[in-house]
Amino acid sequence: MRAVLDPNVIISALLSPSGTPARVFRAWLDGRFDLVASPMLLAELDQALAYPKLRRRIPESEAGQFIEWIRRSATVADDPDDPAS
Repeated sequence: MRAVLDPNVIISALLSPSGTPARVFRAWLDGRFDLVASPMLLAELDQALAYPKLRRRIPESEAGQFIEWIRRSATVADDPDDPAS
C-alpha cells in the first residue's frame, strides 16, 4: 500500500511522538506502507519547518537532514495534476 502524508501530519509526528500522527509515521518506518511524496510536498515541508515557532523546537540543521532523509527514503513522484511538473 502507498500513502501520501500531509506535511502537517509529518510535523505533528516530530513534535508529539506519542500522538496519532506519530503512530502513522512509525507505521511507515515499520514498512506497513510506502510513503509517496512530491517535490511540492517536500518544499512545503521545508517551508513549514523554517517557521520561527518550529525552528525553536527543530533546529535548521536537523530540519534539513530530516527532509533529505525523507527525500531518500520515500518514493518521490511528480504530481500528475501539477502543471509545473
